[in-house]
Amino acid sequence: MKLSLLDQVQIGTGRDSATAIADTIALSRHLDVLGFARHWIVEHHAVPYEACVDPMVLAPALAAATSRIRIGIGGVLLNNYSPYKVAESVQTLAALYPGRFDLGMGQSESGPLPDLALQPDRSRALLHDQGDKVHELLGHLFADLPVDHAFASLKVMPDVAPVLPWIMAVSPNSAARAGMLGLPLALSAFHKPEFAVESAASYRRAFQASGRKGLPQSPEVFLAIRLSTGVDQDEAERLAMPMRWCFDQRRRLETMPDRLPTVDEAVALAGGVWPAETAEWPMYTICPLKDLRDRLLTMTQAIGCDEIMLQDVLPDPAMRLAHYTAIAQALAD
Repeated sequence: MKLSLLDQVQIGTGRDSATAIADTIALSRHLDVLGFARHWIVEHHAVPYEACVDPMVLAPALAAATSRIRIGIGGVLLNNYSPYKVAESVQTLAALYPGRFDLGMGQSESGPLPDLALQPDRSRALLHDQGDKVHELLGHLFADLPVDHAFASLKVMPDVAPVLPWIMAVSPNSAARAGMLGLPLALSAFHKPEFAVESAASYRRAFQASGRKGLPQSPEVFLAIRLSTGVDQDEAERLAMPMRWCFDQRRRLETMPDRLPTVDEAVALAGGVWPAETAEWPMYTICPLKDLRDRLLTMTQAIGCDEIMLQDVLPDPAMRLAHYTAIAQALAD
């Protein structure tokens, strides 16, 4: 099983944005040594305890610090940007570090105010359907826009092999769009984990190989989950509390914490340690290390993939290094 990381570049206890970025670079080096397949970094706006508002800028620093692991812009919120400008940026990355970058394309909303601030024209209603922009971006990357397209004469480094584009999806409908485009699928089981199996099936049913050089000729998918693990179930549940408390504040109460709490602080704020969910597809996968292999294999086999991308919200960089070392060792034994 291949392991990857989806990184929010969280600002840990006693850290600031600059040290959080340095911590992520150190973590990327560590993941490279551990044999992780990918290190993707998110684009999140107006999150006080995260330091990754522009993954396009941070990505080359991670590539420079590592030698093998694929670095992912995971992802660019294409609804906020010009596809032409995104193509220029990622093709520059591809020229700097050939064959090292993935481009995850998403359309998440960051909130009314940051979404508005990101728009060049604030006089229009915000549009979150990225369909046309995906087609245009692919046309720029692969230099194959239709001859009658308004931007067909614009070429973006056509002599550079493009980054590998992925569609980030949650629902069966968005997964099917990835399949129809012949793109690999980054399947999130974060927000609607109950959709994961059907979304993967929808993607496979819809898949049509595109014929574009470098894109898969058959369905390619990885599964992304939030994971907390430890020496026993009690430790796994306790270490999950900063992640669970923060997301509970954001999703249920629509309140953004001003900083990332320590484990002890999160437990106190939550009124105790919340037990792990019992659903077959939980929002947070929480289990002891001894059960980790079987738990992840069950999930990847249900999806039909051999790669799983993990996410944590641990508040201390040393804890994160230890967490992923333990996971790699548990799956190697």
